[in-house]
Amino acid sequence: MKKSLVIIAAGGTAGHIMPGLVIADVLKKRNWDVLWLGNRHKMESDLVRSNGVDFRSINFDGLPNRKITTLLSFPFKLLISMMNVWKIFYLKKPDLVIGMGGYITIPVCLVASLKRIPIVLHEQNAVMGRANSILYKFASQVLSGYPIDHYKNIKFVGNPVRNEFLNISSSYYRYDLRADKTLKLLVLGGSLGSGDINNCVPEAIHLLPTEERPLVFHQCGNKHVKKINEKYKELGLKADCVGFIDNISQELSNADLVICRSGAMTIAEITAVGVASLLIPFPNAVKNHQWKNAEFLYRVGAAWLIKQDELTPEWLACWLKTINRNDLLKVAVKAHSLYKPDTNNIIAESCERFKKNNTYEKKY
Repeated sequence: MKKSLVIIAAGGTAGHIMPGLVIADVLKKRNWDVLWLGNRHKMESDLVRSNGVDFRSINFDGLPNRKITTLLSFPFKLLISMMNVWKIFYLKKPDLVIGMGGYITIPVCLVASLKRIPIVLHEQNAVMGRANSILYKFASQVLSGYPIDHYKNIKFVGNPVRNEFLNISSSYYRYDLRADKTLKLLVLGGSLGSGDINNCVPEAIHLLPTEERPLVFHQCGNKHVKKINEKYKELGLKADCVGFIDNISQELSNADLVICRSGAMTIAEITAVGVASLLIPFPNAVKNHQWKNAEFLYRVGAAWLIKQDELTPEWLACWLKTINRNDLLKVAVKAHSLYKPDTNNIIAESCERFKKNNTYEKKY
């Protein structure tokens, strides 16, 4: 019996790509064939292939800016991209298209709509992204990682995470086990490195009395490892600095507190593990989505939150003095209560429901 074929369209950032890879893995285990459409010049090319998923490249650079040349050329570039997608669809005959975000999804989902192939969209953030804002009316089903206002018929299912996050011991057990030990602080400066977080944390730790200083594991981006290592040493501090963390689930479970940005997948992993966090949203994120992501946790006591322009070493040092292990445990438990353990299966079941050979109906 021929397997059903799903085409996944996603690209541009890891926040779109990584959850797409989770869904690809879930569907492959359910006997689907998976084909990924992306841009060979973007990060999805290497990430997707290295995860054993078939990859085809299409060229599409995104929506036009205000320059007259890009405005004039955009329709032609979109048309060419759609023609390339049409050819792939003709040859592969997909049963379903999944859009995980990123501009590359626009030509893919528009062609799917024209060919009446079911479309399932997933929005990872608390604010609808630009591509999904355009495409949601063409979708058979829209799924979201957060409750999203102002749009009808969106199903809040959470964000998919890898299986390694699903088998971690409870927050109660982990925090109780470390009750009498030195606080473990995990700093996630981002894979590219956030200068504000990377520079602030060492200075804040330096301001603390020696006996109150936490053990620090600091991911600061490959380009910044040497600089941040030297900064800790100049301040007379010990810290483990790395450019990238391969086993992030293990480091999250080892931490008592995480200081990080509030990208959708970072928060999904924090809630899956159940760990306390201080969230510092990236202020220039599209539609301020990182602030909205963080607010979702902060409003219910599942994280602490501060604006980047309010973050100073003095503030951070003072704040670190005020928190205790009971506070950390309460926030960690609340964070885990927001995690949706059935997300991966719910998304897969939506795909099964709307695949081409089934009866489906547009919801918009």
